Amino acid sequence: MKTDPLSRNLSEARYRVTREIRDNPLLCVGLALGVGAVIGALGSRAAVSRPDRTRWLTDLASDWSDEARKAGSRAGAVGHRANKELHAALHQAADAVPEVDLDRLVRRGRRWLHSVLA
Repeated sequence: MKTDPLSRNLSEARYRVTREIRDNPLLCVGLALGVGAVIGALGSRAAVSRPDRTRWLTDLASDWSDEARKAGSRAGAVGHRANKELHAALHQAADAVPEVDLDRLVRRGRRWLHSVLA
C-alpha cells in the first residue's frame, strides 16, 4: 500500500518528536507549552477576526493544542519515571559502596599531610 509523502513525513516527524521527548523530557515540556501558547494565541485571534473564513484555523489550533498538551503530559510522565530510575540507581550505587571507616581515613590523611609538609 502506498502512502502519500505528507502522511509519511508527519509520521516520521511524530516519531522524531516522541524520541526527543524520551531523551529530553524537560526541554520538550517547555517547547510544548510554548507551542501551545502560540497556537492558542493564533486560534483566539482567528476566532475573533473572521468567524466564517477562519473556523478551520481555530479547529486546527485546538487540535494542535490538544496534541501539545498530550505531549507535555507524556513528557512529564517520562521525566517522572527517569527521576525514579535515577534515584533507584543512586541508591543501588550507595548500597554497593563498602563501609568506610572515617576515623581511619582521617588518621591516614593526617599522616600523609604531615609527611608532605615535613
